[in-house]
Amino acid sequence: MLPAVMRWNEKANYSRQVRVSQAMGSPETSASQLLEKLIQDLGMPTRLSDVDINAKDFASIAEKAMGTPWVPHNPRKINGPSDVLEILKLAE
Repeated sequence: MLPAVMRWNEKANYSRQVRVSQAMGSPETSASQLLEKLIQDLGMPTRLSDVDINAKDFASIAEKAMGTPWVPHNPRKINGPSDVLEILKLAE
């Protein structure tokens, strides 16, 4: 999920993500791509579908996510479940 969240947030915190890429030794590669590769290299799932979460589940997940404490503190403002759906689609 985190690489998808980072891709969605990139408009709001691009310079911070560039610093992450630099710290990971690949300033020319996006931080989300580097993190996704790290997760793959660790043998962990990288897509929601890898853990049997599919598009049919997204509406319910998006609604529930709006009640979590991270939504108000996200770097890019999440205006409602439709924004969460965008993130979920990036992680599909």
